[in-house]
Amino acid sequence: MKINKIKENGLYAIYCNKEYELIIRENKYLLFSTDNEDFEKNGFTFYEDASGNIDKDMFIKKVNSEEIDEAYNVRMYGVYKGHEFFIMRENNGEVLITISSPREVEIAKDLDFKFVEPFVYDKKVLIDDLDEIIEKQEKVYLD
Repeated sequence: MKINKIKENGLYAIYCNKEYELIIRENKYLLFSTDNEDFEKNGFTFYEDASGNIDKDMFIKKVNSEEIDEAYNVRMYGVYKGHEFFIMRENNGEVLITISSPREVEIAKDLDFKFVEPFVYDKKVLIDDLDEIIEKQEKVYLD
């Protein structure tokens, strides 16, 4: 799917017609939001970390798998100089793109990627230097 926005790679869920980040722990389904409306109207509570610190900008809600309309794993890719690369992360207008295939080593070298370990190369580039941003979704089946 061609898009304009870079998401975090990870698990997402559709709940009440809205997309949320999803974490599954010990058969518990946790939805995360930064939208105040979810806190005010949709039953989300403040996020509390394992040390008891409360984050008033992050909200969480435990739900049953039956309440989730759809779940999927998201992986972000960027097209850079005609080649598709996995986007590891985005930070301040830059992305870290990477390859991890022996077939792509020559491409990485030609594009001045940095060697990380055998067959793994990465490079920081400006988001604006990407020709295209692609979101790939893989359906996740819940219990």
